[in-house]
Amino acid sequence: MPIIRPTRKFDGGEMGNQNNASILKPGIPFINFKDDANKNGAKVFLLGAYKADAEGNGIWYRVIKIRDNFGLDTKEKFAVQPNCPVEWFSSKVKSYAPNYAKVEEVVKDNRKQKVYPSFGRTTYRVIFNAAYVNRMELGAHVLDIPQWNCGSVIYDWCQDPEKPMLNDYTAAIPVNFKLEKGNTMGNPWQVTIESFKSFALPPELADTDYLHNLDDVVVYPDKAKLLEKLRSITPNDLFNRCMAGYSDGTVTVAFSGSDSNSDDVSYGPAATAVQTQAPTPQPARQVTIPKARAVAPPAAAATTVAPAIRKVAVAAPVAAEAPADDGEGDLPSPPVMTTGSSSSLSVDQARAFLRRPAASAAA
Repeated sequence: MPIIRPTRKFDGGEMGNQNNASILKPGIPFINFKDDANKNGAKVFLLGAYKADAEGNGIWYRVIKIRDNFGLDTKEKFAVQPNCPVEWFSSKVKSYAPNYAKVEEVVKDNRKQKVYPSFGRTTYRVIFNAAYVNRMELGAHVLDIPQWNCGSVIYDWCQDPEKPMLNDYTAAIPVNFKLEKGNTMGNPWQVTIESFKSFALPPELADTDYLHNLDDVVVYPDKAKLLEKLRSITPNDLFNRCMAGYSDGTVTVAFSGSDSNSDDVSYGPAATAVQTQAPTPQPARQVTIPKARAVAPPAAAATTVAPAIRKVAVAAPVAAEAPADDGEGDLPSPPVMTTGSSSSLSVDQARAFLRRPAASAAA
C-alpha cells in the first residue's frame, strides 16, 4: 500500500479558467453540493497524490477541459476527449465563418447574458480526491469544482512555498467549499481555507489503494453521437467544409449536401447558411458598327482662292516650214477642256488645226 507525497508542481498541474459541468462516471462517489447536507457548504480534507509523474512528482488533482452550451434549444456539456470531433470543428469554423462563431450578448431580465454559437464553448474544471472532515469513515470522494475562482484558489495557495501544503496527511488543513445557488451576478463559489487548523489523517486516506484514480473517473461522450448532433445543428456546407480532413479510428465522417470546397457561402450569427446568389448573366450591349467614310482632302489655306476653270485657248503656231509628216507618235496631246464644255475640240479637229499650211495659218 504505497503512499505518494503530493507536490506543489507536477505534470498536468497547470490551471486556467473554467466553469461548471457534470463529468463523472456513474457510481463514482462525489461531493454533491445540491444535497441538503451540503447546502451550507462542504468542509473537506483534500487528499494526497494518486500517482506520480515521470519525474516522481505526486499528482493529486486533474484539470479537465469541458465543452458546454453545445446545441440549440437544449444545451449540453461534456468532457473533451482527445481528437474530439467538436473540437476539430471549433478550430476550423472561426476561419471559415467568423460571423457564425461569434459570441452574442443580449439583455434578459435586465441583465446581460452571453449567447454562444451552437457548437458551444470550452471551459475547465478540476477534480480532487477529498474526504468529509466529520465523516472520514465514508472514505475518498471525488470533488468536482470549477477551476476559475475556485480550484485556482487551491492552486495559488499551494504554489506559495511560504504556505504549508493543504493535503499533507500528517497535517491536513480543512477547506470549506460553498456554492451560493442564487448568486448569478458574480462568482457563486466561496472557498475558505482554515489555515489555523491541521489534523493527522488515517494512513488509508493517503494510500493510493484507497484513492480514486482520477484518470479513470471521467466519462466521455460517444464520438459518433457527437458527430450526428453536430451535423444536425450545423448547415451542411459549413459542416462539410470544417470536418474535411478529420479522421479517427472509431468514427467515419459522411459528407452530404453541397460542395465542401465552395467559397461563395456566407454565414451570419443566426446559425443558418445563406448562400450568395450568382449574378444573372446580362446580354451583351448592342453596338452599331459605322460604315467606313472617305477621307476628305485637306482644306486649302483660307487665303487661297481656287482659280476658275476655263477653256484653254490654243495659240496659233509661229509661221515656219511645216515638218514632214512622219506619223502621229510625237504629236502633242490635244488641249484639255473642262468636262461638259460644249466647245471642246475633238482629237481630229486638233490634228487638222495643227496640219494647216503655214500660209493659210498666217492669213
